[in-house]
Amino acid sequence: MSRIALTFGDPAGIGPEVVCKWLSAAAQELAAAGQQIVLVGTPDTLRSGLQVAAKALNQQGAQNSELSKLSDMPVVSKLSAVGNQPLSLLDTGVRFAESGSIRFGEVDALYGAAAIESIEVAARACLAGDVDAMVTAPINKESVNASGCA
Repeated sequence: MSRIALTFGDPAGIGPEVVCKWLSAAAQELAAAGQQIVLVGTPDTLRSGLQVAAKALNQQGAQNSELSKLSDMPVVSKLSAVGNQPLSLLDTGVRFAESGSIRFGEVDALYGAAAIESIEVAARACLAGDVDAMVTAPINKESVNASGCA
């Protein structure tokens, strides 16, 4: 079984929506192929991505029952707690001012810090051999620069 760390990128960007749409379409294939996906980010980012993805799919007239299943994935605070779950969320602990307060399309230092923290967590997991690969969704360099992480 391969374990892949997947970050959401900028919480206010396209990444969370794309990640959720891709996972809902590919979840069964990934599990059948023995791929284990560990999302790296926050529950707020996952919720926002699911909401936007569901809205977009509804506007297209598409139905995707797998999308709703993503909200039930286990959330862990340590990679060692993932176990053999085919899909889980490794919570980086970054918290936004209010739950559900992600403002899409806006530049924010906290969004930049959240994106960088996710990348760092995934990179450390790769270097430690805890995951076999990492994939990142797009980040907003303006938010990253505002965060002081660059």
